[in-house]
Amino acid sequence: MSRAHALWVGLFCLGSHLHAQESAHTRNRIDGIPVVSSSEAWAGKTLAFLHAALQPLGCDASEAFLAGISGDAFVFTYLDAPVDEQQRDHWPMDVFGAAAGPLGYAVEWVTDRPMDEVKALVTREIDAGHPLLTHSLDTRTHFFQIIAGYDLDNGVFLVQGVDRLFSEPGYGEVAIPAGWSGAVPGETFWARNPLGVVSRIADTPELDRGSLARDALRRAVSLWERPAFPFGDYWEEGDWARWAGNLPLPEMEQPLGAAAYDALRRDVLNAEAITGGMIWRLDEQFVVRKYRHLDAARFLREVSREFATEDGDTLETVATRFEDTAKDGDAFYRMFWGHALTDDPPSTPEGIRERMDAAPNLVFGIPDDIADETFSPWADCRVMHHPWGRIVVLDTRERRAHAAALARALKAHGEESIDLLRGVVVD
Repeated sequence: MSRAHALWVGLFCLGSHLHAQESAHTRNRIDGIPVVSSSEAWAGKTLAFLHAALQPLGCDASEAFLAGISGDAFVFTYLDAPVDEQQRDHWPMDVFGAAAGPLGYAVEWVTDRPMDEVKALVTREIDAGHPLLTHSLDTRTHFFQIIAGYDLDNGVFLVQGVDRLFSEPGYGEVAIPAGWSGAVPGETFWARNPLGVVSRIADTPELDRGSLARDALRRAVSLWERPAFPFGDYWEEGDWARWAGNLPLPEMEQPLGAAAYDALRRDVLNAEAITGGMIWRLDEQFVVRKYRHLDAARFLREVSREFATEDGDTLETVATRFEDTAKDGDAFYRMFWGHALTDDPPSTPEGIRERMDAAPNLVFGIPDDIADETFSPWADCRVMHHPWGRIVVLDTRERRAHAAALARALKAHGEESIDLLRGVVVD
């Protein structure tokens, strides 16, 4: 019987007898799951959560190694449409399964089950020593979390506590909801009550790091060359669809790799206006891109010793390129949230305008001591109140062209790195 089939059989049996049989425990927890820092969580570091969940099961692989062999470190996506958070929470493959499987572990997803079955499954798997991954269980967050235990008497799940959310160290308590929805890596995309059970696979072959590294480089090339991947069906709750611009996502595809940079450039050049939604999705995708690039660099340096000297040196070179392009991405994003007015703010309207004209940005943050009315005499300026603070937009053809040139350079740098990886893994 496969692990997935066993999960479904066990879930059915537990759900069928939920009122007749209670767990031997009303509270239980798995110790040894480290805290994921808030900076990593808000950056969308997906593999940080898998890395933490694998610790009590004995996995000693680095987070960067997980990100590399899964392909997550080499994913960049961008859709030139008003789709915000869904872009960040969308993967062309199941990165959790791709990372865990070769190391002798499994992540089996169970979705769209009623809450009595969810509680029964969590109880059984925690009692078996298996952490569970989920997404958006805590309404204060829109990222992955780890269910590390349960307290049925108090109606809570014990959740690996991201340090910014819980005042006490260790695990936090999240009230068991009537239901929730969240991301699932791969084709499922988004589901109701998603749970990913993390467990050890029996009798796995000895780890061949060299083969895994070569497979990872081939996947990196493939992800760069693949033009797009579908959103697929998804389950909506409340006003969630507005984060997708009320677009029919199941009928759409998200550009990937080289094509994503083309979509980025189109968005910069063709967007009717610089909107809060556009700034939001640029921020989401470029923060994630930065950390993925840094993970890619760490992974390439870690596995370079598995290759012959010349190829190992090439991987070191590509690692440096990924670090550099992470910084280049920051330069691009600053076009859409510049600090020319917030760093040592000018004290006069003339000084403010001079500072803006001297900077290339399309969007500037506004410090508290500069009033909205300061910008009203200038027809080319538009003040917006964004959830992250006040901004002023100075949208000109020349500034958009500069941003598009930066996007084109990012693509060119990516192609150069991927071409070097092609040379290492060419058959």
